[in-house]
Amino acid sequence: MSLLNLFGRGSPPPDYRVIDVMEAEAGLRAGELVVIDVRRPEEWLQTGRPSGAHGVVLQDPAFFEKIAALTKGNMETPLALFCRSGNRSGQAAAALARAGYSNIANIKGGVIAWHQAGLALEPYMP
Repeated sequence: MSLLNLFGRGSPPPDYRVIDVMEAEAGLRAGELVVIDVRRPEEWLQTGRPSGAHGVVLQDPAFFEKIAALTKGNMETPLALFCRSGNRSGQAAAALARAGYSNIANIKGGVIAWHQAGLALEPYMP
């Protein structure tokens, strides 16, 4: 499958859930969700990331390989993706669904909503 197909150019988006930041934070704290920040490192430096969230840049050519490493190859691992506002993470969620992942959520509002909800962000240290 080509990257163009995986990132949805010209095809309808597959199903994935949309969750709010409170649900994402609770799942992360309970160890029930793997939370992935798909923003770029310079964005992580500006705002920080939730403690326990993983950074996997959407534009990284090894994006799928890094996700596979985080999930240990289990395509049913519960994943929740976020970015600044929810757009890039929606693209990532759709791409992962097309690649065969079956338990994906996009975090509505991204880091903007996370911050507005008063949820903790820890500084990113490269």
